[in-house]
Amino acid sequence: MGAKGLAYCDRLFALENDWVDLSTEERLHKRQAELAPLMDEFFNWCRNQSILPGSKLGRAIEYSLKYEELFKVVLQDGRLVLSNNVAERAIKSLVMGRSERVQWTLSA
Repeated sequence: MGAKGLAYCDRLFALENDWVDLSTEERLHKRQAELAPLMDEFFNWCRNQSILPGSKLGRAIEYSLKYEELFKVVLQDGRLVLSNNVAERAIKSLVMGRSERVQWTLSA
């Protein structure tokens, strides 16, 4: 059951990867034509699952449905990215640097 959800996510990100070199206008058009129906299909699949809420799959589905509208914001702007990995990596480096500065200050 989880494999199907993962397959949806893989397909969403594969499409985005295919469009990385497109202009923002072209990417927006592709998203509206191809990504929007796939997202709708994925979220409908999520709503129709009978999974224990506390299970890993249950938590993943709850998370997806909780943030459905935020995920769909990429369908309105071709400049946005589907993944927040770049932002998370940037924040992590800031936090790690802060942690190192705090440790250095405490040891000095």
